[in-house]
Amino acid sequence: MIGEKKSGSVKQACMWTYRAWDGPSFFEFNQTKSGAAPATTLDQYKGLLQTDGATNFGGLPDKPDITHLTCWAHARRYFMRAAEAGEVGANCLS
Repeated sequence: MIGEKKSGSVKQACMWTYRAWDGPSFFEFNQTKSGAAPATTLDQYKGLLQTDGATNFGGLPDKPDITHLTCWAHARRYFMRAAEAGEVGANCLS
């Protein structure tokens, strides 16, 4: 059991997924959504790192030997919101 069960209560947790470019995947369960778990797991990591852009990744290692990649799904979402608000030209959507 993860924690004391209370009627009507909800507890957030997170399942972090890691996958090497050409290797196996592994999963890390944490009882919080804090970026502390992946920051510890990736402490010695060097290379490319892609995340989904969530704000709870603030604890990830910010080192010169890690290249952070963007999440195109999130980039597209914000671009579409800007287009719907008229902040970018309609010709950019085709």
